[in-house]
Amino acid sequence: METNASCQNFSEQGAYPCSEERTVAEPLLFLTVLLGIMVNGFVITAALCSAGLRTTANAFVINLALADMLMNIFAFWYFLISFKHTLESFFCKLIIAGIETFYGSILYTLTLISVNRYIAVTKSRRLYLAIFKQKFVAAGIVTIWGSSIVVSVFRIATIHLYNAEELRCDLTTRPWREVYISLAIVLIYYIVPVVIITGSYFRIYLHIRRHNRLMKSQFQTELTSVSSRDVGSAAKR
Repeated sequence: METNASCQNFSEQGAYPCSEERTVAEPLLFLTVLLGIMVNGFVITAALCSAGLRTTANAFVINLALADMLMNIFAFWYFLISFKHTLESFFCKLIIAGIETFYGSILYTLTLISVNRYIAVTKSRRLYLAIFKQKFVAAGIVTIWGSSIVVSVFRIATIHLYNAEELRCDLTTRPWREVYISLAIVLIYYIVPVVIITGSYFRIYLHIRRHNRLMKSQFQTELTSVSSRDVGSAAKR
């Protein structure tokens, strides 16, 4: 009874020290991480082995695969260790900083991919090639990682020391700063990328729909012109 009560208390606090919960959680986490590493590893390997895939546009895809693979590794490392051991403050902040950095890199890379697709579909090829030169793409990737690191450092600066009683890293801040920091993180990590991604693909949708309507209108005009010529030729005969 005492063990079950202890397990229940720990579960309510968000940790998994009980063997029954670890038996279920650890294999699921391992399979998820293994699948993520394999899929992203295939993408990176394919790009390294094939020169045709090493394009400026695919540089964002490769960067996305790398960030996602590293985030899987760090997340699994954090959960696996926290299941069985307490974390020192340094390792707690190191792992959280890594997860935050890789997560930010994923979102920002998806944002640049959406912008890349928008310009490729809706603008001229000349403009696309002028914007997405190799040096500009490299600068964009460096900016992605740099901004993600800055945000993650800002985030871990607000993390309390590891709480051994609760078996977890506290991602809380002082009460009067908590709301402002949370809003800043949400704005930088979620709202801005989501707005840009949604706006880019919506503009692509509108462009394709307008283009299809134009092609349909031109087809109807040509069909009417051909029919008129056929009728005229038949009348002359």
